[in-house]
Amino acid sequence: MSRQIGRLASLRIPIWMRERFYKAFGRFFGVDFSEFDTPLKNFERLQDFFIRELKPGARPIAESALVSPCDGVFGQCGQVNDGHLLQIKGKSYSLSDLLGEDAPDWHDAHYATIYLSPKDYHRFHAPCDGRVIKAKHIPGYLWPVNSWAVKNINQLFCVNERLICWLDEKAILVAVEQLWLAKSKCVLIIT
Repeated sequence: MSRQIGRLASLRIPIWMRERFYKAFGRFFGVDFSEFDTPLKNFERLQDFFIRELKPGARPIAESALVSPCDGVFGQCGQVNDGHLLQIKGKSYSLSDLLGEDAPDWHDAHYATIYLSPKDYHRFHAPCDGRVIKAKHIPGYLWPVNSWAVKNINQLFCVNERLICWLDEKAILVAVEQLWLAKSKCVLIIT
């Protein structure tokens, strides 16, 4: 189903119906159009709409060593416990399974899950200063990452397709159909 939705999202929308389509979509999901820097007619595909640019200053960056790398709603958060993170109460997954390799020694790291809904700006940014020193793609399923899936699909973040980026020794960003993991002794997971 996710692949079919992906195909639909990549279809070109005729220019004459774009503005009407995106306004209806935005009203349904609660999109804030005042943040847009691009006219609606310029979004050829729904995918383009999701990765839209924002007006300069729409997301001021906090004076902090670690910031949220995206829009979204916080879900689970806590400390990595014996190499495991909590997916939802009663269900956990291992950091090693998530990374597809032995996990670094991050037993004292903390994490937070951030869910991106259809209304959210879908670009990701580094949560801290650093450079990418390693990246790895792991193929997998394209299960949705909504609350139903988080509650019902075991090891959801470990079985979905994901991209893993190491930022120096400070952060690991894991995009699982939008899941990121960051460390400064902190893990951010965006779903």
